[in-house]
Amino acid sequence: MRTLKFRAWDDQTKQMVYQDDQMTNYKILGRYTNVQQFTGLLDKNGKEIYEGDILQYKYYYVGIKWWSTVSEIPEIERRTEQGRQNYQIQRETVTYRDGAFKIPGLYLHEINIREDKLVERIKTGRSHMNDFEEKYWDFEVIGNIFENKNLLDELRR
Repeated sequence: MRTLKFRAWDDQTKQMVYQDDQMTNYKILGRYTNVQQFTGLLDKNGKEIYEGDILQYKYYYVGIKWWSTVSEIPEIERRTEQGRQNYQIQRETVTYRDGAFKIPGLYLHEINIREDKLVERIKTGRSHMNDFEEKYWDFEVIGNIFENKNLLDELRR
């Protein structure tokens, strides 16, 4: 069972307040307007992930060409491996929508979890033109939308 924990952004003090003896459920509902829930998951460093956190992670998508002769296979394997090495760094905000925690396009429960840590998601399949492989990994909390609003803009420039 997931541990229920909350935190809230205090607009008066401009600080994140974590649920403890000073922040009862009554105070959460009364004083704080931006309450975020713990996802029950940890990043690669063991840091708790809350909604509103900004996750940074590595991502790639590789289209794997179908081969028609055996001689094409080494070149296709080389290009596929090169595509895996040319990953992108992505940053997204954790949200809670439709009954699940997610980052855009990806539910957090779809990711492989070990010891409550987000590890990776690998998806393979077939499109109308080729096979494909995509991978998400190295999830790390680098801030949150209240204290670090600039982090999402920096990467998207």
